[in-house]
Amino acid sequence: MQKWVDNLKTVEGERIKLEIMTANNHYAGFGPRTVNIFRNMLGLPQAEWKDVKEEEKQETRNSVLFLNS
Repeated sequence: MQKWVDNLKTVEGERIKLEIMTANNHYAGFGPRTVNIFRNMLGLPQAEWKDVKEEEKQETRNSVLFLNS
């Protein structure tokens, strides 16, 4: 992963609007944990996966309420 961190840092400051990276369970045994290790290596804050899940639940509730209206 350090190789990818180094590669991304070489383009830091350029006019790149979006970087997409993929990760699987192989490195840390849990994909989101791998992502957070990588984010930490880049100096980014950890992603809170619980918050994402709660947000999805809320969207589902809103959709159900809308459909039942």
